[in-house]
Amino acid sequence: KEEEAEAGKDEPQRSSIPGKRLPHPLTPTDSSSFLPVPCNNDLDKIKFCLNRMMPPDVRINGVSPTPQSKEGGRPFHPTLDAAAKTYRYTFSAGETHDPLRWRHVWHVEDRNAAAFSIAEARAVAEAFVGAHDFRAYR
Repeated sequence: KEEEAEAGKDEPQRSSIPGKRLPHPLTPTDSSSFLPVPCNNDLDKIKFCLNRMMPPDVRINGVSPTPQSKEGGRPFHPTLDAAAKTYRYTFSAGETHDPLRWRHVWHVEDRNAAAFSIAEARAVAEAFVGAHDFRAYR
């Protein structure tokens, strides 16, 4: 029994719910799940390798080293230490929408297209430009 338990220790558990996978016993924060990247910190090579692994519609445009630590010895955290965020809103108006961009474009249907004003949309968007405290969303 002990040998069977030891042998199945690293195997993912089976779920009684079809299609539902239980997490692997090793957590993502387990140091054994992080492997060194064999690129010797060559950022161009890392970018090239990542783009080779991505589907054609996903591209990495730039990479940069992360700071080793923040003030007070706290390590850099990409979400908590973000200095800025950029949001882009894309609209299309008319009878048909672009089927390849439906997830990324807000389509204003033809019956509402005449009432839609890009100038008014830009004016409303200007209200969101500036520094805002989004700590509640962390």
